[in-house]
Amino acid sequence: MSKDDRFLAYSAELTGSDLGSVNDYTNFSPASLPGQILWLDGDDDSTFTYSSGLIVSQWDDKSGQGNHATQGTVANQPSRSATINGRSAVTFDTTDNLTGAFPYTLTAETVVFIGRLGSGAGIYCRPFSQHPTGNANGSDFNPAPQLIPLNRNAGSSTITTYGSSTHKAPVEYDYDDTLMMVSMRHSGSLITKVLNGGTPVTAADTLSCTFTHFMIGTSYYLGNTDGASVLDGEVCEVLAYNRHITDAELESLESYSRTKWGTP
Repeated sequence: MSKDDRFLAYSAELTGSDLGSVNDYTNFSPASLPGQILWLDGDDDSTFTYSSGLIVSQWDDKSGQGNHATQGTVANQPSRSATINGRSAVTFDTTDNLTGAFPYTLTAETVVFIGRLGSGAGIYCRPFSQHPTGNANGSDFNPAPQLIPLNRNAGSSTITTYGSSTHKAPVEYDYDDTLMMVSMRHSGSLITKVLNGGTPVTAADTLSCTFTHFMIGTSYYLGNTDGASVLDGEVCEVLAYNRHITDAELESLESYSRTKWGTP
């Protein structure tokens, strides 16, 4: 059986129109959803530039927005050395990080992370952070209201969203290298977090902020590293949209992730 084969069973005979409505997520593309502003795909070799071997100096954005993730310092470059469900993924070893342009004023947003986080993740591990204008020291905590879509809360077994200076909408994750897809949707007034297609967790929050950069692997974008927020694990894909995608659209992404990466 190939890695993209899937079997479906129904309790009744399907009509021709029924069959036509069964979605083929092998051919589904995240770019088909409106408002995509970032798509990093670890399995697409054409999107990578290497400094040597499989050491990544640039990971190209497939959204068409040109928000490529780069790292000029070889010692801080991740490696495209992992294999998950027969596909290539990018390994971060607590010293690695990538940054890219993220020039958007957002009042709603969706971020999706597919990958694994290990025990070496920092107490404020940030698989994906974004940074507002005006913060000369590179910190993502000013000016408010800021938003860190995916964040660990002080070493806990959770993934939260850090909004308006508070950890919100926690979902349980043990940082044990378990494969996952976690999504953060922000309507402008409400955060909704879902882990592996589970029960949504919500929290009130206001989003209205202009960002300049995103980062994978730590919390600062000016070439600095923060040991408390380092990433230990593998990144399969990162997706971002400039709107709160619908439940049906999220389900499409979840099915896509299960088909492609084998997430629960």
